[in-house]
Amino acid sequence: MKKITAVLLVIILTPLMMSCGKDPKIEWNDLNNQVAALYQESKYEEAIQLGKKAVEVAEKAFEPDHPNVAKTLYNVAGCYYIQKKFAEAEPLFSRALRIKIKAFGPMHPEVADLLNLLGNIYSLQDKNHEAEGLYRDALSISLKLYGNKDPKVATVFSNIAAVYVSQGKYTKADQFYNTALQITPEEKNLLKNKEELDKARAQMDSAISQLNEKIKQNPDNAYLNWKMGNFHLEKNELDAAIKQYQKAISLKPDYLEALLDLAALHEQKKDLDQALALTQKAANLQPERGDIMFQVSTLFAQKKETKAALEWLQKAIQKGYRNLDRIKTDQRLASIRDTEEFQKLVTPPKEKQNEK
Repeated sequence: MKKITAVLLVIILTPLMMSCGKDPKIEWNDLNNQVAALYQESKYEEAIQLGKKAVEVAEKAFEPDHPNVAKTLYNVAGCYYIQKKFAEAEPLFSRALRIKIKAFGPMHPEVADLLNLLGNIYSLQDKNHEAEGLYRDALSISLKLYGNKDPKVATVFSNIAAVYVSQGKYTKADQFYNTALQITPEEKNLLKNKEELDKARAQMDSAISQLNEKIKQNPDNAYLNWKMGNFHLEKNELDAAIKQYQKAISLKPDYLEALLDLAALHEQKKDLDQALALTQKAANLQPERGDIMFQVSTLFAQKKETKAALEWLQKAIQKGYRNLDRIKTDQRLASIRDTEEFQKLVTPPKEKQNEK
């Protein structure tokens, strides 16, 4: 099933008031306008070169963490994105996101939009766990900003569903598509995606047979074994899913998706020690992933190991895990929620200053 086509980027530039002299702010504005013109003419490489210069000028004219720097980073990243050069686009979008969170706070429309866009980048590269985490952060913010009946919220629900479809997790996908359809019941692409999902679910037994044949021909293919684990999970065949995930990991020990899916399954079966070992291994493989560190924290909290749970939660926040709503409400953190250390971690800096 095809993933939802990423929304084309539109470069929105806010012209600065012009003044006399060779002010670097004016130079930045002129460069941005040229980048926008080149983008519209599909001259992306030329736009990128000018855009890089515009970033340098912006860093000197303003500050490295100024929103105008983020705006220019976004423009350059957009030129990479539309050419499907996702490896080049991702770090630029990520830096723009950090700047905007610092400037506007996490509960801002531009932050939600960038999270969703980064989710698209990871989804289009089949990096499903990264994509899902970003989409869920975007969803949390969008629900707060727009409510549960806005088309923007429906788009994020649909994007999460598409991630699940690509993994063969059809039941979860169906739930998210249905929620999106409750918001925008006549959206054509959404209806088409839901129809394709229904066909895939109806043909799952055939898909499993075909996948079994592929595994027989390629028994050492970790991806095929992981995908079969997802099909077993979809059919609630938990022990078979565990064996298939274990096989995938034996073939590829650093297989992040298999490690995290197996960990989630062990957590579901209340085998917290196994879940913790697998999730910590994933965290060691991806030391910049705050969302994985958050999962480690929840497992320690369920084991009533308060000190370790708080330490991992602090690491997650320091690495950029930004879903404070989830941190505050996730029942797996119930054992540490009343501690003073937890309250300090979830209180934004401005609120802390107001408390003094």
